[in-house]
Amino acid sequence: MLEVCEDSLLRKFDTNQDCLWIWNPSKGKSRGILVGVRIDIYDVVSFKQGEFMIQLNLRDKQARMKWNLLIVYGAAQEEGKMTFLSELSNFYSINQEPMLIGGDFNIIRYAKEKSSNNGVDKHTGLITPSSISLN
Repeated sequence: MLEVCEDSLLRKFDTNQDCLWIWNPSKGKSRGILVGVRIDIYDVVSFKQGEFMIQLNLRDKQARMKWNLLIVYGAAQEEGKMTFLSELSNFYSINQEPMLIGGDFNIIRYAKEKSSNNGVDKHTGLITPSSISLN
């Protein structure tokens, strides 16, 4: 669990300090978010942090185009699912520029969609080792 992200930690993997870093601390064993934006390529016009996401309004310096980057870490437990979806809907609805959304949604619609240790993973289409037959 990372409650504080020191600049010295970020400098270990951004030695030239090419990025602006924004982060949300983890809560328990999950929900931490770290996002870095290359400041030579993008201006960070504004950013907003939520419980489950970080939204950055960016301006591409070369293309002179504004757009939004939304990084999410969804609720892994059922009780946080509706709060996550409400926050996602709110973040999406208040933005006018194009938006790219990525991250770990940790969400399934129905229990039958859960991936298992055998067969094809329903979310990725990957074949798991136990589904391979050598006959």
